[in-house]
Amino acid sequence: MFAPASLDLKGLFCDRTMFESSSRWRKRGFAVEGEGDESDIMTASHPSAPGYLFKKYSDDKVSPKDQLENYRRRIKGAKKLRAYVADQRLTRIVVPGKSLHELPSEFDRKGKTSYVLIVEKMTLLDAAASKQMYRGLDNEGLRQLCVVLIEFRGLDSGVRNIPFTDQGQMAFIDTERWDDDREVPLKRIRAYLSDEQWAFAKKIFEKA
Repeated sequence: MFAPASLDLKGLFCDRTMFESSSRWRKRGFAVEGEGDESDIMTASHPSAPGYLFKKYSDDKVSPKDQLENYRRRIKGAKKLRAYVADQRLTRIVVPGKSLHELPSEFDRKGKTSYVLIVEKMTLLDAAASKQMYRGLDNEGLRQLCVVLIEFRGLDSGVRNIPFTDQGQMAFIDTERWDDDREVPLKRIRAYLSDEQWAFAKKIFEKA
């Protein structure tokens, strides 16, 4: 259950220097995945908060205004996708919950409030396993994938952004560009589909 309010967030975020770099974040007991290089977002988890991920840009590389705008886009995209999945009763698609946490005033930068993005953690398969799952995806799973990509054309349809979970569902974990209209549906996943799968997907796209 995604319930960030139940976490001891004040205890987790108590050092105003912790977001200066990934190494400083690690010193506070977090396992940090991203290095934050060249404005990349850092992703971290903490043993006291199982089931959650925390995302934050390095303070010296992205302005508070741009950080907040990005977090809000990700949250709005997740809400839009989750609502669509529920409305269409898509059982093969999952979208992690996302929430914004306002940090204490000591984290303010140049008079601007700082925030952390809280994300529901899912057990995801690695790229190799996810590619294999796509190769064996049945028509119903492929249909559900296609209708989401048609509705949200800005989403990057790559294995890194739509991996499989350990429950066999496709997880839309990157919701930042949900309202863009520049991606070609299945552009990257196409490489793992058989000719029969691709012919089935094309029929869905042609009817859209």
